[in-house]
Amino acid sequence: MDSERNLQESHQTSILFYSSMLNREGKIIQDLIEKLLPAGQVAICRTLVDLSHRLQKLQKNQPILVILISTKDELIDILSFRDLLFGFRLILILPDAAEETVALGHRLRPNFLTYLDSNAKEIEAVLEKILKSK
Repeated sequence: MDSERNLQESHQTSILFYSSMLNREGKIIQDLIEKLLPAGQVAICRTLVDLSHRLQKLQKNQPILVILISTKDELIDILSFRDLLFGFRLILILPDAAEETVALGHRLRPNFLTYLDSNAKEIEAVLEKILKSK
């Protein structure tokens, strides 16, 4: 399905998007990403195992990572393999702006940090700027 359709080798992937749930916010972000890039340049992960596996195969500084965190527990799980994230340009979307959540999010060293209830236009602007600088 999405995973198979969007599975591309590292030299073709421009954005790697992780969202465990395709809720309203996830769908908005996914649509926004797919609007910015031609087909085949977006890889989508729905599980942390898939995300970890793909990160291990990708070359550093290649794709932009857009990670949408649904829960604080999910954020804690991602922290367990944060070393795999270093070297990638990371847009991190947190579930809330609680002090502890934000502190944990910063441990991933994102280039841009925002929240589920934020304006998707901000994410679009950041993505466009990063893509232009590639």
